[in-house]
Amino acid sequence: MVTLMKPKCYIHIGMHKTGSTSIQETFDKLKMPDIDYLRIDPFTSNQSRALATMLWESPETYHAHIKSGLSIQEVVQARNNYEASFHAVLSSSHAGAILLSAEDLSHRDFSLQSIAKLKSMLDPYVSGYEIICYIRPPVSFMQSAYQQVIKDGADWFSIDKLFPRYKEGLEKFELIFGRASLNFRVFSLKSFPQSNVVMDFAEIMGAKIGLNDTLRENDSVSLEAMSLLYIQRKFGRGYGSYKGSHSDNQRMITALQEIGQGKLVFCRELVEPIINENMEELEWIEGVLGQRIIDLPEVGTEGCIKDEDDFISMGMAVSSKLVSLVFARKMDKVCSVNEVVRLVEELMFDGDAKLVPRKDIIDDSLALEKVLDFKLRNINTEAPDVLRELAVFFEKKGDSEAAKKLISMAYGLRPGPVISSCYNRIFKLNDF
Repeated sequence: MVTLMKPKCYIHIGMHKTGSTSIQETFDKLKMPDIDYLRIDPFTSNQSRALATMLWESPETYHAHIKSGLSIQEVVQARNNYEASFHAVLSSSHAGAILLSAEDLSHRDFSLQSIAKLKSMLDPYVSGYEIICYIRPPVSFMQSAYQQVIKDGADWFSIDKLFPRYKEGLEKFELIFGRASLNFRVFSLKSFPQSNVVMDFAEIMGAKIGLNDTLRENDSVSLEAMSLLYIQRKFGRGYGSYKGSHSDNQRMITALQEIGQGKLVFCRELVEPIINENMEELEWIEGVLGQRIIDLPEVGTEGCIKDEDDFISMGMAVSSKLVSLVFARKMDKVCSVNEVVRLVEELMFDGDAKLVPRKDIIDDSLALEKVLDFKLRNINTEAPDVLRELAVFFEKKGDSEAAKKLISMAYGLRPGPVISSCYNRIFKLNDF
């Protein structure tokens, strides 16, 4: 009777913002004969949600479940489904290696008890473990993590919250699996084969892949676009907690990628006190790695962000580009009066404008709405028509700059005879 050898289990735990999605997507899609990618969640290659649902005492508090608006009963059903999938996949594996990837495992929300439970669930199926974690230096991590938390709905500028709690998040793996099982590596692209973290990960796994086999997730958002998103989080309706909120937010973030080219960099005076307050954490991880990882920026770094007001100003400076982007997407669509009024009000803000409720931005907003209602109730309210009427309204009020901006946008969307006539009149009147 032939006894099959149990596979070795590789557990990839992140950290966050170290190319985890690219690793997951690559190894999930390649389907290598001697490596089984442990996919418990059928909807994603990232198994964080599945593991939180199976391992947490109160899985309904996991952020993805809250944002999806799942009830406790729905979470319980998800747990049952995940556990059934977990055992089915492992019991049917004949590969020499199992790969489980979930970057949330390195977060402190996964307790020592939950990691112990994970090991007890895996033990019957595997022969041993290697825990792989890429360690991002603290300032680099905070800059990248801040962008992610804004994408996830954060409306705050408390950067100290984002310091990576290395010991709190990672020591539990040393306690449960032993230090000999740990493979912790500094996240440094220049040190990786072909400057690619997926290629480095493949070397660890003994997988022979080419650079063309790697999948890279392009989720980068500029400093300016990130600031616009933050303004929406802080002063608008935020992320939302309803079914479909994730896809709605992703649509917005994808659109914002068209704006700006700057890179988010924190100033030294913002991050140095945070580093000094967390030297114990840094000394612990540097002891595990055997090298220093503190990455304070230079004093006077050009374009760096020193505080919240500084960050918000980056978005306000490109508010006109936001309006152009939105109207470009609405060119062939019918647009409501309220939508146009709201967007045009945003265009009227300058970089130093105070963000206040709408009724305080335009004192005569009721008069404006009456004009629009009277002019447009019997026509199809396409964006160029609304912009034209707004231009006329501001022309009569004597606000030539507003009138010029509005009629220029209308002309750019539909340079027909009526709009052209209005355009010529406004610019002729205001050029003398």
